[in-house]
Amino acid sequence: MEESAIHILLVEDDRAHAELIRRAFADTLHAGRVRLTVAGSLAEARACQAEDPPDLVITDLLLPDGQGTDLLPANGEQRPYPVVIMTSFGNERVAVEAMKAGALDYVVKSASALADIPHTAERALREWDHIRARQEAEAALRESEEKLRSIIEHTSEGILLTDEAGTVIEWNHGLERISGVRREEALGRPIWDVQFGSFLEDQRSPEAYERLQAMLLNLLSAGQAPWLDQYQGAEIQHTDGRRRTVHTSVFVIQTDGGYRLGSTLRDVTDRVQAEAEREKLIAKLEQALARIKTLRGLIPICVSCKKIRDDAGFWNQVEEYIEQHSEAEFTHGICPACATKLYPELYGPGKR
Repeated sequence: MEESAIHILLVEDDRAHAELIRRAFADTLHAGRVRLTVAGSLAEARACQAEDPPDLVITDLLLPDGQGTDLLPANGEQRPYPVVIMTSFGNERVAVEAMKAGALDYVVKSASALADIPHTAERALREWDHIRARQEAEAALRESEEKLRSIIEHTSEGILLTDEAGTVIEWNHGLERISGVRREEALGRPIWDVQFGSFLEDQRSPEAYERLQAMLLNLLSAGQAPWLDQYQGAEIQHTDGRRRTVHTSVFVIQTDGGYRLGSTLRDVTDRVQAEAEREKLIAKLEQALARIKTLRGLIPICVSCKKIRDDAGFWNQVEEYIEQHSEAEFTHGICPACATKLYPELYGPGKR
């Protein structure tokens, strides 16, 4: 039981008061639930802190060599344990100032208050547990937010977020690159103002602005729309005048104050252009292939007259068959061997 006992450091130079407090803890001391260390000065208290750190410090405000508030961490350092200040009647203002400095609670000395000090200690430790749990949760949240911030800042996608009134509260570097609008130019402005600035120049009109504003205000109010959480294709205009093709998705985040809007944007300009060029190339190839007929496989040809048999079983002249199955066209002439054979009087020996 000694290992699990709560260690309380009592800093009190008045022996009578210290004895009253010791008696108040008699039952818990006897049961081993509490260990009580008594110090009569600030120096003794600091020595006890260094040798055996307490779970709770109960200290008189005025000590022979200083004040009990000197046991509080300085410069906003994290408190390793709770501190309860004891003060005499009439010094309540000083005690409140001590609480502002980091003390968890204060007790105005009286016989009944000192007799009830175990309950004060129990309440202080219980509140301290709540504080530590909240601090741990806040630290975990900060770590999570820092990780999320790192992801948001390093992603190539554009990410924006508004508050419940539609004011931009997040505009990452990816969105700066896609739109050309700098983070400091977007933060604090209504989302419809920032988004309208990315409209194509020929689409900007007072009517278009009003439609955009009404649509986003309605979304902030209702928190729903048929196109939520779906990637939509759109064209925006970069601040340098270039048109960019983006895929964008809008989502809502419900809070105690209403709905926040978020959006992710992905620049697909290069991909869309590459796909368009690919489609053009395919179309050209298909057009070329449509004009080309090729001869494939085994072609039955007569060894004597050189006619070719088609799929229907008919025999065709070579030139007819090739013209039907390709884009080739024939012009007619006569080779020297055939000319000599057919027209010896014109092409025989000694003739030209």
